[in-house]
Amino acid sequence: MPMRERLPDTRASVTKRLEIVGAEPVVHATLGFYDDGRPGELWLRGPKMGSLESGLADGLAISVSIGLQHGVPIEAYLNQFRAMHFEPTGRTMDGQHPSVTSILDYLARWISGRANGA
Repeated sequence: MPMRERLPDTRASVTKRLEIVGAEPVVHATLGFYDDGRPGELWLRGPKMGSLESGLADGLAISVSIGLQHGVPIEAYLNQFRAMHFEPTGRTMDGQHPSVTSILDYLARWISGRANGA
């Protein structure tokens, strides 16, 4: 059985506001890193705490985090999230990712850049 590699109590992280122009909700994504720079946790927060969307985002983030801590490569998740198409979709104010097909597509593109040192 795979062993869980927990993150250190103090760790580097980066937070990104994921916003699709004219759409709600705005999501804040935080990616936490092991000391060697590997992603090891994901947090997702939206404006409506306690809502169905918030609960689903929490569940997704926990699932990804546990997978990462058990050795699942980040690309295994990103390959599934990239190009997922559902509303809201459209333009962003992000020069690196000017148009996205969903909030998960945006998340995967952003994490891919962070995981690869961008």
